[in-house]
Amino acid sequence: MSLSSDSEDEQQLPGQQDEEWEEWDGDEEEDDAARSLFCDLVLPSPEAAFEYDATHYGFDIRQFKIERRLDDYDTIRVINFIRCEVAGGRDPLPALVASAQQQQGAAAAPWAGDEYLTPSLQDDALITYDYDEQQQLGQELEQLGISSSQGASSSAAAAAAAAAAGSSDATGSSQQLGRQLAALSAENHELKLRLAALMDAALPAEVREEVRAAAAADTAAGAGSAAAAAGSAGAGPSVRAVEAAAAAAAAAGGTSALGPAVGLGAAAAAAAVDAQYFDSYSGFDIHHEMLSDKPRTEAYRDALTLNPGLMKGARLLDVGCGTGILCMFGAQGGAASVVGLDGSARIANCARQVVAANKLDAASGGPISIVEGRVEAVEGIGHDKVDVIVSEWMGYALLFESMLDSLLEARDRWLAPGGALLPDLASIHVAGASRAAFGTSFWQDVYGFSMQPIADELAAAAAAREAQVVVRPVDPSCLTTPALQVHTMDLATMSAAQQDFTAHFTLSASSAALVSSSEAGEAASSSSSSGDSIEVAALVLWFDVEFSARFCKEHPVTLSTSPHAPVTHWAQALLPLASPVTLGPGQSLSCRLSMARSRARHRSLDISLEVSGPGGMKAARIYSMEVSSISTGSSSGNK
Repeated sequence: MSLSSDSEDEQQLPGQQDEEWEEWDGDEEEDDAARSLFCDLVLPSPEAAFEYDATHYGFDIRQFKIERRLDDYDTIRVINFIRCEVAGGRDPLPALVASAQQQQGAAAAPWAGDEYLTPSLQDDALITYDYDEQQQLGQELEQLGISSSQGASSSAAAAAAAAAAGSSDATGSSQQLGRQLAALSAENHELKLRLAALMDAALPAEVREEVRAAAAADTAAGAGSAAAAAGSAGAGPSVRAVEAAAAAAAAAGGTSALGPAVGLGAAAAAAAVDAQYFDSYSGFDIHHEMLSDKPRTEAYRDALTLNPGLMKGARLLDVGCGTGILCMFGAQGGAASVVGLDGSARIANCARQVVAANKLDAASGGPISIVEGRVEAVEGIGHDKVDVIVSEWMGYALLFESMLDSLLEARDRWLAPGGALLPDLASIHVAGASRAAFGTSFWQDVYGFSMQPIADELAAAAAAREAQVVVRPVDPSCLTTPALQVHTMDLATMSAAQQDFTAHFTLSASSAALVSSSEAGEAASSSSSSGDSIEVAALVLWFDVEFSARFCKEHPVTLSTSPHAPVTHWAQALLPLASPVTLGPGQSLSCRLSMARSRARHRSLDISLEVSGPGGMKAARIYSMEVSSISTGSSSGNK
């Protein structure tokens, strides 16, 4: 899904209807094509995909849902778990079988994480399928004495029974499938070779060897996974026969039946995104934008120059140094040695020239040196350990672009015990906002004339689009609820996994409250002392980072991107609701917000929002922020 800019013709306004805003009981047509859960085969309908998976892999998600008593959200999690495992070259069947053998609630299922609420496959027909309606129809047919061969469990049971009995038909089917897989594998192998040649010519030299190594490792792991699956005791006999044939095909063609083309595909896709990411910072427009962001740049300057107790004589590392401005602030603050690390070859070379022009390079007797490379790939930085690491890693909604992973990797590799991380604290905040937050109020009074039809057309266009995050400055007057802090991170001690989170909270005109997971299921009923109704058309996200007194004892600094603070290039991130919600006195909006690094799209951020409000209103929406959708001029910065 693309990320909207704040230009007038691209502003997003929630409309009155949105086919994606559902109570997970959408009205998608049942004959939409659907992809198998275990391979890339596309079937003409979800039912055909269910039958194919039951016959060839011994697994039917419909029957699994019934046996495990899964609700709609857990069903979505299972589907995305399977797709993520397959995309990673891993066999999900052992985990599914083990889970099915456990008693209900005996242990946390491997798909229990909220990251699996985000679709791994766009427009996944198996997610939007109405399982409850089909189950009810099947029960009604049984009551009438009508047996359907398309039942949720008939094909899986028949396949398992035939395989267990050693049926010659099942054996012949498996052998035929094995031959088909071998032929497909050979064709796939040839396509992979062609793709590899194209990537070899297109990828930058600095990532080419890394892609080749990752591809070789992933392909070997995929083949090993298929071989292991062939002998797995958790799979039925027919599944083992199919997997054995697939393993043989993989040995000949270099691919796994449970992870087709994951070797070159996953590694190359991630490397291509990284190449695009670093290339987006190789131009000067984005650096002009970030350097012109006075709240951002001055916050870093003050932290580095007004804390001599921290900086004097220190060894400083700037992760993502860009043009070198933070390196020069560090030298100005008294650092004895400064290393700037950047993944863009062009910008790293530019930083060297800038540092030399200011006579702060080693040749001029200065403390600054620039190293080109990624944190994860560079062999060294000239120091075993440093005393201070500084980085401007924050993206839209704080976590977009996943640069925090690189910062934490640098912290673990090079920060000396007791060393300082700048900034060291981060938090995410949220508030409700009216439709005015999208800037459409402009059309209501244009030189004394109403141009409301244009605003209405923008609203209709927004309703027809996929869920998009809108990045634009929000005037504080557009906020209709108090702000609430929903997530905090201590960068000095956190793990990478702790940036992914789920928060439960309620919003109303007079109050905002963070609630525990156990309280989240209760009806929202916080009282409001206001007699006026309010409108919530979107949730507004922003972040603060702190250079706290833990490290900056002489001069702590807070950088805020709140609507109440001076505007920064990050602006705010809006999550549009499909249609505005009106809250009267005593009413509130109960929300469940999840943010996680995308498992399917490298450097992308997945956001899911569930809300419930007055009159039993319940809805859910999934948003995505992808690095490929961000133009250079509007990208978040780390330089």
